[in-house]
Amino acid sequence: MYNNISFFGTHTMIYNTIKHLLLLLITCIVLLYPVPETGSNRNILFLAILLLLLIWKFLPQVKHSYFMPPLAEQRYPLLLLFTITAWMFIQTTLFAVDRAESFNNLIEEWMIGGLIFGWLTWNLAKITNDNTEHSPDGSGLANIGSLLITGITLAAFAHALWLFYHQIPIWQNGGAYPYGSTPYAQRDFLSFPINLAFIVFIADIAGYISLKKRILRIPLSLSTLFIIISTAAIIAVHTRNGVLSAVAALIILAAATGHYLWYNRQKKMAVMMVAAPLLMINIFAISTINTDSRWAGFWDTVEVATDIENNRAWLDSSKHPYPKTKNGDPVDASAYLRIAWITLTIEGIEKHPLGYGYGLGAAGKYIEEEYERKGFVSSHSGILDFTLANGVPGLILWILFSTMLLWSGWSVFMKGNPYGLLLILMLANFFTRTVLDGHFGGFRFKMFALFMGAIFYLATHYHYSSKKYANTD
Repeated sequence: MYNNISFFGTHTMIYNTIKHLLLLLITCIVLLYPVPETGSNRNILFLAILLLLLIWKFLPQVKHSYFMPPLAEQRYPLLLLFTITAWMFIQTTLFAVDRAESFNNLIEEWMIGGLIFGWLTWNLAKITNDNTEHSPDGSGLANIGSLLITGITLAAFAHALWLFYHQIPIWQNGGAYPYGSTPYAQRDFLSFPINLAFIVFIADIAGYISLKKRILRIPLSLSTLFIIISTAAIIAVHTRNGVLSAVAALIILAAATGHYLWYNRQKKMAVMMVAAPLLMINIFAISTINTDSRWAGFWDTVEVATDIENNRAWLDSSKHPYPKTKNGDPVDASAYLRIAWITLTIEGIEKHPLGYGYGLGAAGKYIEEEYERKGFVSSHSGILDFTLANGVPGLILWILFSTMLLWSGWSVFMKGNPYGLLLILMLANFFTRTVLDGHFGGFRFKMFALFMGAIFYLATHYHYSSKKYANTD
């Protein structure tokens, strides 16, 4: 008897130790991901996570439920994810211009950077939230929450604090506030994780107001404070795609929570949950328009940038000077190049409707082949890069997959699960950024997959016990 108690006690200690180590390791990975020259450190941490997961699976406390039939909200998204992956291999085998490069990119970016990363946090969410569905008072989701989501969100939020730690001393010594100045690398390296944290914070507050259920395991006052700080950081990092993706998420937040509350006869609260996001959108609009001169004359730039035949600065600005707008003003070089590259990528899609071959650099390869213009990589529109790489069938499948995820999120949110709302907002944020920048590869796609694996598990895992969490009027 004593030996049995000792045996299970030891294994329980190992079980809990592994849970906490896994949380620590994945949090460190999210913290390091945007930081340049940390690839080897991240790889070591990933190997450690895989080893711990292997050990965990053999512990007696672990419930072996991985081969259970998927739940309704899981079934169709997972089927479409499998179909997308199958099409990518078919496209690479039959239609890719460079099959070897396409295959290597497919394995590295999609299989490892997407599917495996998502599977990883799916498992971690399962471990860190084990047995929450058995909470006797029916509040397990609210009380236990997600340590995993909390950890990786705070790790992403740390980059907002890092940004201000860099900018405020410059401001104090220089006069004008240094919008867009960052401690390392490109602005988007900070913009993306800051936006991810912002999305989780607003979903946490909205979940509490609408459902009386929390997402994060931090005080409500801290979530509110962190919304304010991350809002300021989105403005301070000075990226238009960061602002627009935050605005898109706020619009969806207002629509979703407003509908839920109105449907549940909480009309005053519904009005408040529509008004608050709209107020935040106004703050973003006023702040960014006043601090970012690139918004002025944007549409005039669009008009000349789409004329790639007559205005060829995109090909070689030393031979072809940047054009002027119809008003005679110089074009914004950044906006001009992005729009010209988008126009060229659309041209490539028309010529390769079944795909050019998987890879973030598909647009660059196409332009190099057609125009002998080297050094170009992405169209700066991830959705167009994805379409050129995988063809129109790939785009259709991705839209269907995203639609199914939205349906899953909406379904469980209407039944009282706040992670369903978070799933919707995370997709809205990512979709907006893929339209405006190249996010189907690199660290940003990997970070998105890390968040989505955990969120999808937490959103769909509670479907069968949704009555337990339903918000009754």
